[in-house]
Amino acid sequence: MRRSCGRRRRGATGGRIGAVSRDWLMLNSSMVLIRLGPRGLIDPAVSRPATRTLFMLLALGATVLWPMFRLSQALPQKKPLGGVLIDVLIMYSTAQIVLWPQVLLAYWPTHVIMGTSLSLLAWLLITASVLSFAMEKERRYELEEAGRPIAARRAKWMVLCLAVSVGGAILPAIFGWTDIAQRPDPDLWMLASGVTSPFELTRDRFWAGSSARLESKHWTMIWSMLGAGGFGVLAVLIHQSLPYGKPRSGGIS
Repeated sequence: MRRSCGRRRRGATGGRIGAVSRDWLMLNSSMVLIRLGPRGLIDPAVSRPATRTLFMLLALGATVLWPMFRLSQALPQKKPLGGVLIDVLIMYSTAQIVLWPQVLLAYWPTHVIMGTSLSLLAWLLITASVLSFAMEKERRYELEEAGRPIAARRAKWMVLCLAVSVGGAILPAIFGWTDIAQRPDPDLWMLASGVTSPFELTRDRFWAGSSARLESKHWTMIWSMLGAGGFGVLAVLIHQSLPYGKPRSGGIS
């Protein structure tokens, strides 16, 4: 009995020591990366283009890969909005680990990172509203029509997610609404897409006396997107609360 208790105590102590060691290693690694930037070992002019691409990949995963992964899975038995919002919380909180160190590494102002973070949250909410609505429609179809999952139906919802996430940046180029060679500043069409918005928000604006700068039009667009995302989530919540028909039986009544 004493041996087993001793083993448990040693195992618990070893687990705590291992967890502390991992946390200490992560802290040291973060401090090293933070100290490299101000000392000039990492040139911000070199790292900014790569950081913009990294931000774009974050947005691509949040607005394209995430709904693709969700729509390829079996639908939940309960209403899907709760699980989708948990995904949003996890992805958004994890993205902050990548966003905020760029204040020291890329020398971007704090308000630029804040705007980029809020823009990501807005597009997460917009994508979540479209995704949860699609999942709820498919769930009701399977319950009411007693039908099996159809790949073509889910593919249509995925096309809608793609249109919402990248349509704002593609349409002006297709129809010639803006001149790509002479981009306006600010380019609000870039903010109308979750994938291209990081490029516009972190765009070099040295004429403003800093590496990047957000103007009033940027903030208006960001808050508008946040409002659209919140309204979409509220609309899906109302839709989920509405009653729907009973499952159809195979027999003839």
